[in-house]
Amino acid sequence: MRLISCISFSISRGLYFISERLYRLIAMFDAFNVAVLTPEEMADIGRRAYNRLSEQFGSEETIRTGLVDWEKEAVARFCQKKSSFLVLGCGGGREVVALAKMGFSVVGIDSSLGMLEIGRVNAQREKVAVDFREGDFLSPDTGKDKFSYCLLSCVMYSSVPSRQMRVAMLRQIRNVLEDKGILIIHFLLDSKKVNSRWHTAKKKIASFFRGNVTYSPGDTFSTSLHFMRYFPSDEEVVLEAKEAGFLVQAKGVFPESEYMVLSHERSFLIGS
Repeated sequence: MRLISCISFSISRGLYFISERLYRLIAMFDAFNVAVLTPEEMADIGRRAYNRLSEQFGSEETIRTGLVDWEKEAVARFCQKKSSFLVLGCGGGREVVALAKMGFSVVGIDSSLGMLEIGRVNAQREKVAVDFREGDFLSPDTGKDKFSYCLLSCVMYSSVPSRQMRVAMLRQIRNVLEDKGILIIHFLLDSKKVNSRWHTAKKKIASFFRGNVTYSPGDTFSTSLHFMRYFPSDEEVVLEAKEAGFLVQAKGVFPESEYMVLSHERSFLIGS
């Protein structure tokens, strides 16, 4: 090889070697962080990450893809009345624009001002009316407005960093739904065998540093993004939904993920 070729190749190979080790180091700290950080800290990191990435979620191409297959399936089966629809974490507007085109009266909530602005531009371009509001999907506040349907898409249920926070969020959503309201949520599944020693070690780390004291197998963290929970089975989600006062209407399984349709429990008590 020529001298310049040898030098260039050696540098690139050395950088690759360093980056590979750095990646492993980052992964090690991410595994540590999921135990050390509190759920509140991880939730805040997630908000800031999506605010940085706002432009990636609102491209014209993304908006025009509309609802993905599982969303179409759930909406077609359980949202036949063209009434009010709340979309939590609406981002740049993919879901809200599609639902507005279908005839729903849509409100989209997001904590990112950047995403909301992109969403408004997208809705205007697509010539649909969408009410975009600033707010946190973990504790949605819609004032006196009540909704027939609510969507929490894009595995967002898995991004809520503790059972306590997930149940509290579901209760809040239940409060903004009509008596016969429907909630559709999406989450990640992974039933692989857990390393019990590593799990025990993380629990001890969490307790010592007063971090994620509710840590359980399936909890993960990414420095570049946020917390993510891979549920070992959908039964865990069912129990959380029931604790919040919902009944499970249906489930739909997709590769490594699942959606679940929850109904406001009071709708089944009317007239009884």
